[in-house]
Amino acid sequence: MRLVCYNIQYGRGKDGRIDLARIAAELAALDADVLALQEVEVGWQRSGGVDQPAALAAWLPGYFSLYLPGFDLHGTQGRRQFGNMLLARQPIWSARAIPLPKLPASDAFNMDLGAVEGLLNSSAGPLRLVSLQLSPLTLAERLLQIDTLLERHRSAPGQGGAWTGPALVRGVTDWSNGEAPPPATASAILLGDFNLVADGADYAHLAAEFVDAWRHLALPEADGITYPAHADWPNPMRIDYAFVTRDLAPLLRAARVESAALGSDHDPLVIELAADLLAPPLAKMSQLG
Repeated sequence: MRLVCYNIQYGRGKDGRIDLARIAAELAALDADVLALQEVEVGWQRSGGVDQPAALAAWLPGYFSLYLPGFDLHGTQGRRQFGNMLLARQPIWSARAIPLPKLPASDAFNMDLGAVEGLLNSSAGPLRLVSLQLSPLTLAERLLQIDTLLERHRSAPGQGGAWTGPALVRGVTDWSNGEAPPPATASAILLGDFNLVADGADYAHLAAEFVDAWRHLALPEADGITYPAHADWPNPMRIDYAFVTRDLAPLLRAARVESAALGSDHDPLVIELAADLLAPPLAKMSQLG
């Protein structure tokens, strides 16, 4: 199973040019089973008012797609959204939005952020895949957001799937639509722009419960840089991660950063797991996302 994490910066590349088609071409070339994207937007003037999730889904027809915004506002120019996307080569069984807490900021721009969780099936069993972005502003805000993610993770098995209980209510209304309930699972992979480095308290807080795929594979820190030096930020950093639950760590096989990518100010992170997706033919399934 190949997974890709890519903060696409709404298609604004290393050359400063906004080109969403270039992002789509880079993603297609990576030939991944799962794509976790961040900074995908709808209705912003800077990106031409494009519905980017719809455009990406059209350019990547072999995938089922799911988009949920963390930021959603109707302003003077109409509705605009900013959030995370998951694309997978099998139907996304169920989906949940995870709003992340925000602290007020008076001296820097700040906005609502969130995570999107999709349930997929694999040879390792049901997996929760989460595409997310954490705050770039303060450690305090990131710690609150990590607390939210950890609480969601801890409570997931006990909450059950997207629906639970008997299908028939009062013996008449079939809320199941004739389907079995999606399973609950503790197995999860967090993919995203965490805006943290591996020697911080926020990293340690998350790594106490999740395994950093890059470090588990004993790869050099310098090879994991996903935020290269550029005019606005001279310090290269490893801030995009794949964190997996401990039961999945033995399935990790390889990881790399696609440093030749041009489509964003981030580089894509590619993770390989031993498990295969058990995807039925696309033609026989209906898109959920």
